[in-house]
Amino acid sequence: MSKNSPVKLSAARIADMEVTGKRYEKAVEPGSPLWVRVEATADRSGKARSKYVCRTVIDRKSVRKIIGPVSEWTLSEAKRKALAIDADARDNGGAEHLATAKAVVGAQTGPCPNSVAEKFLDYMETEGKHKVSSKEKWTHYWRSIEPQWGARPVTSIAKRDCVALLDLELKAAKARGETGTSANNLHKVLARFFNWVAGQGYIEVSPMTGLKKKIDVSLTRRPPRPLNEQELIWLFQALDRLAGPRANAIEFLLRSVCRIGNILDAKKENVGERGLLLPKTKNFTALMVPLTDSMKALLGDTEGAGNIWPGHLRRKAGFVDEELRPMMEEIARADGFNGTFNVEHFADKTRNLDFWTPHNFRDTATTWFENQLDADDDPLFPDHVQKAMLNHRPGSTKDKHYSAVALDPLWMYGARKKAGAAWNAYLDAVKAKALDQLKLAA
Repeated sequence: MSKNSPVKLSAARIADMEVTGKRYEKAVEPGSPLWVRVEATADRSGKARSKYVCRTVIDRKSVRKIIGPVSEWTLSEAKRKALAIDADARDNGGAEHLATAKAVVGAQTGPCPNSVAEKFLDYMETEGKHKVSSKEKWTHYWRSIEPQWGARPVTSIAKRDCVALLDLELKAAKARGETGTSANNLHKVLARFFNWVAGQGYIEVSPMTGLKKKIDVSLTRRPPRPLNEQELIWLFQALDRLAGPRANAIEFLLRSVCRIGNILDAKKENVGERGLLLPKTKNFTALMVPLTDSMKALLGDTEGAGNIWPGHLRRKAGFVDEELRPMMEEIARADGFNGTFNVEHFADKTRNLDFWTPHNFRDTATTWFENQLDADDDPLFPDHVQKAMLNHRPGSTKDKHYSAVALDPLWMYGARKKAGAAWNAYLDAVKAKALDQLKLAA
């Protein structure tokens, strides 16, 4: 597709935009602040290097803000982001905003040979996709690295520059009301990038050598928040009241002991005799999740292709409907709950029914596994089995990403199937108790 394409661009047309030897930009549709920028040269595979760009007019001058590579954003996501950037620019516009934005744009044009921008693109095309998330790297690049260093020679970046950039990210995170752990993530991205640059011979030593992370995660990380059996009873009763695909998805997440993103992105075509295949988990490994009869019932009809769960459920932020927690609280109050439990493992501990997330289902399962003992008080499910249920694979980074074990979706399948069956049998009993109480109350 040439640069003289139709005015309104679809995702397919954007993917087909051609390299012409000169950088150009094209509006996605009339009146939209979202544009597509195609670089003058193709990547190593011959594909166009395309980015989504927000173009805002301030004081009669056009200002650009990079959103990110086309490969990392869906068209609808990019449109929403562009509208948000455009609105923010207009609300906070004026000379100061314009000067800052122009400085960013200036850094994005005409970088010198062996610039940070050029080397980072090379890094992402070779090593950047193997570790951590590619999207996280691009986020930190466009938000922090490129505006400050994009046009600078990579040899000019000193340790003091890295400290200043990390301090800047920490300050920005605090201003956003966050704990500041994004500065730790930026630290990780910078360390890996400069190690790669040094390995390519462009610099002698990484300027990140010896720099500590900004935030002690142990001081900011929320402690595990498992749900006890009484809370599970109230949860099942609330799910029974909520009903429908959302309730089924929440219960399936609890039973599977998996991460929310993997379950909500699950495909019908990946359901088979051995279970539900998750092609790509957080540590970039595939995982076969054994299915019990209860889990199969929650999946419903898996014939055909496509996503198991409806589209609106695949937005993690709104997955646990705000109706669910108030339902649990209402049911708990009707059950006489006064805020304090007097049961095993939770004696005299105040519990806030609101203070949990879907990720805490994993804490709930591991807490239950830890308390399952045989007649000799030995664990029925050893530590390595609990880690397998969480898909925490052992070994070094090399082992995790490149070994045959890491690539095997049936890793510890037998042990996980046995543990999952026991966990689901327990949940079946708790759910039956919860529904029996509802029948008695009726």
